[in-house]
Amino acid sequence: MADEEWKAWLGKLDSAAIADAARRQGCPPRYMDAGIKPVWDGARILASAYTVRLIPGQGVWSASWDAMPHGSVLVVDARGRTDAIVWGELLSAEAARRGLVGAVVDGAVRDMAGVQEIGFPLFARAVVPGVAPWHGTGATQIPVTVGRVRVRPGDIVFGDELGVVVVAPEVWETVADAAQEIQRSEGERLRTHLASLRNR
Repeated sequence: MADEEWKAWLGKLDSAAIADAARRQGCPPRYMDAGIKPVWDGARILASAYTVRLIPGQGVWSASWDAMPHGSVLVVDARGRTDAIVWGELLSAEAARRGLVGAVVDGAVRDMAGVQEIGFPLFARAVVPGVAPWHGTGATQIPVTVGRVRVRPGDIVFGDELGVVVVAPEVWETVADAAQEIQRSEGERLRTHLASLRNR
């Protein structure tokens, strides 16, 4: 999908409608647990997943940057560790320079102000001042578990202020169309309720 199409979808949808639409389409809604949150207000992301799994002694920065497709989102399984950071402003700047559109980290990050200044959408389990003992090369492009959700390479990842939802690429357009209809219908109902309240 072209960058313009991703951006168009991103501006039209929210994660709640996507989760509802997936359920109604018979797809198990895969949304990450409440611990995975945007690190700055307004961060939003929609892209195909490039996955990385870390273990102590391995680091995301040593994974093959050149193999990461332009326009993808990095999904990092750091086993939920919050005692050491795996991401910050320098990695955000490098990722943005290489055309990645965001990162979702099941672990700790830092440098929120710098990441926001760059405008890089970053979702993580924790923000700590921490140190970064991770080094070496992580395993890439394998199924990972992030926020208690299984994410496969190429899965569609959508994140906003409510959280992160994962959708299989083969059903994305069906789910996205259904999500738009849910938002339209619920918007009309809300406007009706609000009008009724004002007329009391």
